[in-house]
Amino acid sequence: MFNNEPPHLRPYYRTLGIRPNATPEKVKEAYAERAWNTNPRRFAYDKRLERRAKEMMTDLDTAYMVVMISLGQRQGGRQLLLDLRQ
Repeated sequence: MFNNEPPHLRPYYRTLGIRPNATPEKVKEAYAERAWNTNPRRFAYDKRLERRAKEMMTDLDTAYMVVMISLGQRQGGRQLLLDLRQ
């Protein structure tokens, strides 16, 4: 599916459902969509589902951070790293 990304980043791109050539805006959009769908508060009625959603959010948060930092390094821009703080 993804042939051009560095091998160590494959799981992060897959978690976000994006291609390696995605723009920072596309990464943010993909993160926001998946975060909304897996928000643990949506599953408060079922502790098992809520726990799984928390695990998925942790994976999603990690993937977002790693990909955004990778994009920042590739583009030589510090702005992407600053955007992560917002």
